[in-house]
Amino acid sequence: MGDDFAIIFAQKDILATAEQSLDRKQYRQIVSILTDKDSIIAEASNQQQAFFYYLKGRAYSGLLVSEEKNKRENAVQAIQNYNRVKTIEERELDSKFTEKSRPYLKRHLAFLVDSAI
Repeated sequence: MGDDFAIIFAQKDILATAEQSLDRKQYRQIVSILTDKDSIIAEASNQQQAFFYYLKGRAYSGLLVSEEKNKRENAVQAIQNYNRVKTIEERELDSKFTEKSRPYLKRHLAFLVDSAI
């Protein structure tokens, strides 16, 4: 029971810290916070998992806009995370974060198409 509580606390702490960093537009910090945390979030609720990948997608979206280097890689990472959000929310018939992700996803897909031309 103690381990379960520690995992739940870690999940909530990770998400809260990443969300605060998003509010401050600290995209590189969000990536740092969320990198290699997939295994911790795998045991979370579907809503928390969707939020995790949404935050990760937003971080890469922010890096795409705010940094000159690695634009293509940031776009691909953002798209992959937004697609994970959609897959997770389809399990619950929910679309809260999918809807929030949609404008970013469209923008990044258009960026990739335009940069390939």
